[in-house]
Amino acid sequence: IAFNHTIRALCPIPGATNDSGLVVGTLASDIYWTKTLNANDGIDNEERNPIVCGHFDGELWGLDIDTNTQDERRRRFATSCEDNQVILWDMDTKSALLRTCIADTKDSDPTSVARNKRRRAGGISSHALSLSSRAVALSPDGTQVAVGTNSGTLNVFDTTTMERVSTRDLSRGGKHGNTSDGPAPSPRRQSTAAIGVLRYSPDSKILAVGMQSAVIILCDATKNYAAKGYLSSHKAPVTHIDWACNGRHIRAIAADHRLCFFDV
Repeated sequence: IAFNHTIRALCPIPGATNDSGLVVGTLASDIYWTKTLNANDGIDNEERNPIVCGHFDGELWGLDIDTNTQDERRRRFATSCEDNQVILWDMDTKSALLRTCIADTKDSDPTSVARNKRRRAGGISSHALSLSSRAVALSPDGTQVAVGTNSGTLNVFDTTTMERVSTRDLSRGGKHGNTSDGPAPSPRRQSTAAIGVLRYSPDSKILAVGMQSAVIILCDATKNYAAKGYLSSHKAPVTHIDWACNGRHIRAIAADHRLCFFDV
């Protein structure tokens, strides 16, 4: 039997057939219980879902609650961390519903961990920038969850299956030409931008992406999250974004405590 992470602890449980087994603890804070432990039959390979799971590396910054908590099927929230995981949780049972990896570890840049501290895009995580996230958002219609990485990549997943829907590299977004809100940021200023905050419009059609480079990128969810506009009045990393109920205006706060209002 194989597990996704290093095994740190093993505890056999003797007893009746229904109670016996092996409890396995991993480096990733997962606890598995294999209910069959027999010298002749081997270890039951069917029980592969952990009975306890969670985040395990870096800092946990990404958190968003489903807007329609009145629906029992949507009493849930999502978290993303610097451990290459996005998890969908059940608010009532306090357990994980679904989870997936933010990106394939084979596609990550092994040198990006060392660059984390220089570019101030990461914390104490041992994972690469492309595998670390500090921003997550659930769409108001409940169908998708967006995750922003410290490398500036936007990943979107289906909330039913946690399959990847879209991937966009926004690390250099906004560098081409001018916007209605003023000159777009230069390539140098935007090239190391991490995604700090994500927020969907009330109709789930536009995703506002707050960058560490002080830019808000508006992505069209109906067109595979292609960038459709840029808001660049801030002078510091964007930390919070809020939409008006009519979806026509945005207010945002940056790290310098400056509050800006935008007409979308």
